[in-house]
Amino acid sequence: MEAHDKSLVFEHEINASAADIFKAFTNSAHLKHWLCQIASVDGSIDGRVYIAWENSYYTAGHFVEFIPDEKVVFTWNGKGEPNPTEVTIQIIPSGDKQLMRLTHSGMSESPEWERNWKEIEKGWLIALPNLVSMLETGIDLRISQRPLLGIYPELYIRKNDDDPFPLKFGIRVVDIVEGLLAGIGGLQVGDILIKLENKPITNYNTLVDSIMGYKAGDEVEVTFYRDAQKLIRKIRLSAMALPEIYDSPQKLADSLSTNQSKICDEMMAMLRGITDSEASFKPAIDEWSIKEIIAHLIHSERDQQLWIHNMVQGIEPQYDDEPHNLMARVQATVALYPSLPQLLELLRASLKETSGLIANLPQDVTSNKSVFWNLSFVCMEYGLHFRSHSDQIENNLKLVREGK
Repeated sequence: MEAHDKSLVFEHEINASAADIFKAFTNSAHLKHWLCQIASVDGSIDGRVYIAWENSYYTAGHFVEFIPDEKVVFTWNGKGEPNPTEVTIQIIPSGDKQLMRLTHSGMSESPEWERNWKEIEKGWLIALPNLVSMLETGIDLRISQRPLLGIYPELYIRKNDDDPFPLKFGIRVVDIVEGLLAGIGGLQVGDILIKLENKPITNYNTLVDSIMGYKAGDEVEVTFYRDAQKLIRKIRLSAMALPEIYDSPQKLADSLSTNQSKICDEMMAMLRGITDSEASFKPAIDEWSIKEIIAHLIHSERDQQLWIHNMVQGIEPQYDDEPHNLMARVQATVALYPSLPQLLELLRASLKETSGLIANLPQDVTSNKSVFWNLSFVCMEYGLHFRSHSDQIENNLKLVREGK
């Protein structure tokens, strides 16, 4: 039987400029804002188009037509697909809006294509409404519609036989998010999550993947260890809180500065009365002292400033893997600032530099709605990383004061 050609056509009216829509398909950082996890694009005829997702699917191709603000065409060589296909984006004025028409062609209704074209259709049906949302409101639906377990997680790796948990990898609950539903469902600090429904949880990516496909309000079965006991609980997923969007970088910086002051006050209260010797104590050779934890927080702040720089500039860095903490970097900072007060002062200064960076952004950054929404979202969640290390600091203090 002869296979018929299969094309997918999607149309959306978008309240945005033709230039912004065109950039969303031809700039690496802007593609990542709404479509994928990794993008590398050379916006020109014959320029590369590489797009990848966390589920290991990717496509590679090149631009074959490139008419700024009007039309762009690129080839699509998707992982595991029978043959190359082609994506055409046309931008057509429609009153005070733009009609964006996307045509994905070159597929067929043959048996070898059936699963692939259905997956491609599903992907565009999810992604294109997010493009509209990001351009019109700045809101990333992948974040705003993401259900939450309501925990602060950290990676668990079994290091010795004395550890009560009979597993090698999992996700440890560092804290419960106040106001969300995980605590109500029975999860506690210290629990090690190993499965959500029938999906194993061994790291951050599998934790995220396990929640995909659910929505806020859904009830899911979570399997976890508490000490040596394996438990199963029904947990209702929570909705994501959304940031307040200010009308100027200065107002966003003021809000961030308030959060930073609260973080600093909490940390100063926690570290009050700690001696320099206690702050230098390491629970194990491969674990951080309190000084090293503070150094790590300083580095995270510097990395955050670079992220803001890249976000505003439309630069998309490429990483072969998720960056890990380099002990030599931590040790170098502690060696240069050897006392706890010095490190805390450097941390406070780094926090002020971040809010100062945002305050000094040009006013027109607010017109790039997806960039400003992402900045606002990150500022709203600013305390999460700091609080994820609070238990680590308290555990160090407990061990050193017990003489262990």
